[in-house]
Amino acid sequence: MSMQKFLSAIAGWALVSAGLWACGEDDVEILVDALLPDANKDGSVVDASVSDSETDASREDASDGSSDSGSDEDASDVSDSETDANDSEIDADADAEADGSSPICEDTPECNWCHGEPIKNEAGCIVDYRCANGDKACETTPCDADNPCRDGFDCHEEDLLCWESPSTCNWCNGVEVEGSQPRKYRCSNGIDPCEVGPCPDQHQCDENEQRCNTTTGLCVPKGDICQTPECNWCGGTQIINDRGCVEDYLCSNGALACSTDPCSTENPCEDGFTCGDDELCWPNLRKCEVTLNYKGVTQPYVAGEFNGWSTTANPMRSVGPNQWAITLSASDGNFTPGEITAYKLVVGGEWMLDPNSIYRKYDDGTLNSGFLFPDCAKPEISMQKIETEWTGSGGTYATSVRIVRGSGNDAVSNVTFLLDGQAIEGEFDSLHQTYSLSGNASAGRHVLTVKATDAGGNKADDVASIFWIEEKPFNWHDTALYLLFLDRFANGDKTNDAPVNDSGILPIVNWHGGDLKGAQKVLESGYFESLGAKAIWLSPVNKQVAGAWGESGGSHQIVGYHGYWPISGREVEPRYGGEKALKAFVDAAHKRGIRVLLDLINNQIHEQHEYFVAHPEWFRTGCTCGTSGCDWDSHALDCMFTPYLPDINWQNPEAEKQFIADAMYWIDEFGVDGFRVDAVKHVETNAVYNMRAAINRKFEQGGTRVVMIGETAVGENDYSWIEAYVGEHALDGQFDFPTFHRMEPEILNGSIDYHTVEQAIKLSEERYSPSALHVAYLGSHDTSRMVTRAAMDSECKWSDQCQIASTQTDEGVYQRLKAAWTLLMGMPQIPLIYNGDEVAIPGGNDPDMRRDMIWDSDYSDIAVGNVTPNAQQLDLREWIRQLATARAEHPAITQGKRRELWIEYDKYIFARYDQSECVLFVINRGDAYTFTNVGLDLVGWSGHEARTIMGNATHELNGSKITITIPGGSSSVIVVR
Repeated sequence: MSMQKFLSAIAGWALVSAGLWACGEDDVEILVDALLPDANKDGSVVDASVSDSETDASREDASDGSSDSGSDEDASDVSDSETDANDSEIDADADAEADGSSPICEDTPECNWCHGEPIKNEAGCIVDYRCANGDKACETTPCDADNPCRDGFDCHEEDLLCWESPSTCNWCNGVEVEGSQPRKYRCSNGIDPCEVGPCPDQHQCDENEQRCNTTTGLCVPKGDICQTPECNWCGGTQIINDRGCVEDYLCSNGALACSTDPCSTENPCEDGFTCGDDELCWPNLRKCEVTLNYKGVTQPYVAGEFNGWSTTANPMRSVGPNQWAITLSASDGNFTPGEITAYKLVVGGEWMLDPNSIYRKYDDGTLNSGFLFPDCAKPEISMQKIETEWTGSGGTYATSVRIVRGSGNDAVSNVTFLLDGQAIEGEFDSLHQTYSLSGNASAGRHVLTVKATDAGGNKADDVASIFWIEEKPFNWHDTALYLLFLDRFANGDKTNDAPVNDSGILPIVNWHGGDLKGAQKVLESGYFESLGAKAIWLSPVNKQVAGAWGESGGSHQIVGYHGYWPISGREVEPRYGGEKALKAFVDAAHKRGIRVLLDLINNQIHEQHEYFVAHPEWFRTGCTCGTSGCDWDSHALDCMFTPYLPDINWQNPEAEKQFIADAMYWIDEFGVDGFRVDAVKHVETNAVYNMRAAINRKFEQGGTRVVMIGETAVGENDYSWIEAYVGEHALDGQFDFPTFHRMEPEILNGSIDYHTVEQAIKLSEERYSPSALHVAYLGSHDTSRMVTRAAMDSECKWSDQCQIASTQTDEGVYQRLKAAWTLLMGMPQIPLIYNGDEVAIPGGNDPDMRRDMIWDSDYSDIAVGNVTPNAQQLDLREWIRQLATARAEHPAITQGKRRELWIEYDKYIFARYDQSECVLFVINRGDAYTFTNVGLDLVGWSGHEARTIMGNATHELNGSKITITIPGGSSSVIVVR
């Protein structure tokens, strides 16, 4: 991608993020595609200065220069200074773009139909303004004789808006394109441009319409079905009569004769057909074909592996105004059933990724879109959304399932339905060829599995849809996410403790004995719910390498206590209790309605891993990140974090299949609810897209999403990289690195002004989709501890080089921590709690921030270390618990809007509000203060009252104004309703 186009793509995203444009998931996906490499298959490069959209580290103009140090204990820290300069360049370019070089309706987001593209206002609503003249100015006057469209545009008869004049004739491929004066041109040659001439090969002339049609298209018999052209939907093929109109005839029985009678119980379809919602008989048979769609003015061509990357062999056909489609069957190329085929769209001579594609595939080192060509020989299972209803202690479920025959038309002979592994019966509707499944289910998580085999022995891919029976449907925005670092959290079974017996290994990097049984004991005590955490992120559970390994660039030896050096794809580390302990922990969590995310390692394995031993060709070795000739930027996808951690090559199809299958295994075998996806920017795009597609096909058809939250370590201005990976076909959310970098460590040590804080939060609100599950954090297993930064202590790493106190006692530090937690728990994103931050465990840089969790007497039997919390630490934990209670009891905090009400250098009030209440977060780092007549929007409310639910603030409510007095160095939460 050229520098100009690259920066223009970023500028476009900046406009979206700033609210000048409104966009949906498709737009986000298009952004990803705009930033991906495009190359012609003849070797010439088209806009290919970037190696991969995931590798923001590899982009010379948008790199943050940082590494995912959490992926490996030895990853070097890299400065973010390069990020600031690069992002400044991007922002400046975005400003220039906004000043006059952007397309129609650049400054008027209310213009909702410029060039036929809906543009929403800041509230997300399409309003009534129109681009009546097709120019930049938006106005309410419709186009007509007195207000004509400008040249190149026609006044559309239905909505009186100016639409771009069709550049092609109106009957190309049998589709009429209308304007204010329908054009009379004919596509006599079946392709553009419109001119009189003979039909090309594979076309025939329709004498009535005087246009060319493909010989497999209109008015041509398809197979043995519907020899009469008046039958308009026989076999699912639309046939138009000689007047170009679709007649009302119906193929009610799927046979040769056309009938006006709809299919019904009395008039059933023949064997192999099913009665659709339109009361027509459709073949209950898988089609060995793939249909691609595109929206745009210019006709696209499909170039891919299947046609030798030809840019002309497979044009899309017009199917409506600015709508294009193509159906590819086995005769169109060399497709492998059940495999992904790489392709790109060629539009106006430019290569581009397909914005509608849910797959990605590399071909000869180039990233492409992909489609999965169906393995149509075997039957296919499809399930409707599972509807549930709470009835008290449990509930009901209901759904329908259709099993489509394989292309051999063998009858489905064996169908099995399982609810949580137990056989259940389905009610079969022979007319519609569907099964109805319904019944009672206990509270909690369930899996509805469907298996099918046909008479020819062909087995369908299983569907195992997840659903929950809950009194209150779970919402990820309502919960905090608790990071549980297993080896340092709780020791429930000392018989599996196995530290490495080597005096040269410092205790801080040896195994400490934490395990899943200990974590389960904490879970069953209600500890996580008390902190508002209905979701737990487990550090990696994979079996780890034995012994100790050298620190990159240092002299220390380290063991795999952290979990990021796996040697097995599916074994659970024995020190954690093995597979049985993981299953027990997840089951116990589900009984409490708690979701569990596993840390999914997608970038590296240890050189002793079973896959590396058996398949070294799946991995890349030889280039270590940050060394000479192997910088973090240009080698972000293929460098190793350390020489003993081979890099997974996601461009290898067999490696991709195996690692996706392993992710599916953790869901299938243990019931985990999703993943924290490690080191996203260091792996190829297909690692996210193709994994999501596979998970969706098997587990998500019933409507419950398997959540994937990514770690894309970027700088403070890289909002676009965070959001670019998120969407329906990708991640659900990411950790909010930009906001973290904008606020820490100053938000903890009190040196940042709240104007800067508010700006950082507003930027995140503007740049991120409100539906995304982004995670806000101030501490993690990759950062020095919150209390250490709040105290401005040393952030050293090793206890043999420096020592940070085991307990902090400065009361001012705890006041600042309470202020920071009050802010974090009121932010729009999901707040993260890293175990130990709730009790102010100190710690410097990696590995010092991984100290043992400290427990009071209630948990002394499972404590890993021997440090106990003091009164200040327990008081901080109680403060966080009160914040969690407020979040649980006041939906406005998690679901409502946010607005700042008062900002000074060290004083801050913001509100989370909905139609019924307004929750005020009041933070004062200075002396005692009175906020006078703070304005509240209480219009339409009645019976206003205010109540302090946390802290010592007092208040006086006077109509839509409130006066608040708060002690110095304190925080409070006030509810007005």
